[in-house]
This record gives sequence, structure tokens and C-alpha cells, in this order.
Amino acid sequence: MKNASKLKKIIRKERDFNLNIIQNSPIFFVAIDAEGKILLANRCMLQALGYTAKEVTGQDYLATFVPQGDRAALMSVFERIVAGQQTVNEHRIQTKDGRIVLAEWHGTPVFDENGNFDFVFGFGIDIVDRRQAELALKKSEALFQKLAVTIPGELYIFVQHPDESVNLEYISRCAEKFKN
Repeated sequence: MKNASKLKKIIRKERDFNLNIIQNSPIFFVAIDAEGKILLANRCMLQALGYTAKEVTGQDYLATFVPQGDRAALMSVFERIVAGQQTVNEHRIQTKDGRIVLAEWHGTPVFDENGNFDFVFGFGIDIVDRRQAELALKKSEALFQKLAVTIPGELYIFVQHPDESVNLEYISRCAEKFKN
């Protein structure tokens, strides 16, 4: 009896430890069962999407979070996870008020003691800011290229590094013509 009590205490402590990590993680976390129902969503995800745990637990993940037009593609990702594959994908999730959040998801299947699919752990990162920064960088690079081609005269870009070394990073076409 003493060993059973001790074992229960160890299991409870491990469960609480793991749940604490999940709930306090700064990334999205969701557990989805074989029927696509939400078992658990962490605070970070719930706050970002405007839901409470009561509102989403037991609900269909696709119907709750995924825009209608994206569901078929995400279903194929879920099927790969059920088949035992870990996945990395990007998909849009919809907030309670209708906004769209783009997230990078890492899906890991979990199997029961008989080797049957039990549920998926999904870890997600909101990448809206990353995508906006990438788009801004592309626009900036395109503008730079346009300016570099149209500026009459030579254009050189030198970069000095923290170790005091200097690299020539860019030479305009006009400067290359004069160089040769």
C-alpha cells in the first residue's frame, strides 16, 4: 500500500510538471485525439486566439480553428501524423473574432501501449511577424536593386564587421563596367 501511494505521488508530480511546462510555454500547444477533437490547448494559444479552455476542449480542431478553405490540406497533414510521421507545416488559424494567424506547426504523433495512434501533440509558433518582415525585406531589396540599376555612376557597399575587417558587399553594374 505504501508503494502504491508513493507511485501515485510520483505520477502526479510528473503530470503536474509536464502540464506546467505546457501551460506556461510561450508557444502554441494543442493535443488532438484520433477523431480530431481538442484534448488540450495551452494558455498561450488560447489567449492569442481569444478562447477559453472550456470553449475548445472536446471541440473539433478543424471546425474551431481552421478557415473552411484550408481544412482539406490540413486533413492530409493529420492523416500523415496518424500514420506515424512527424510533420512541420504552416497553416492559418482563425481567432474567435475572425482574425487570421499564420503559424508554423510541428506535429508529433503519440501512440498507446498497443502501438495505436492515440493523439497528436502540435507545437505552433505565430509567424505573422516573421512573414511581414520577410515581405518588407523583399520589397526593400527590390527597391534597392531598382535604385542601384538606375543611379548614374558607381555604387559600392562596404560592410565593416565587429572584428574590424571590411568586405565589399556590392558593386553596381556601372562600377563593374568601369572596373573591367
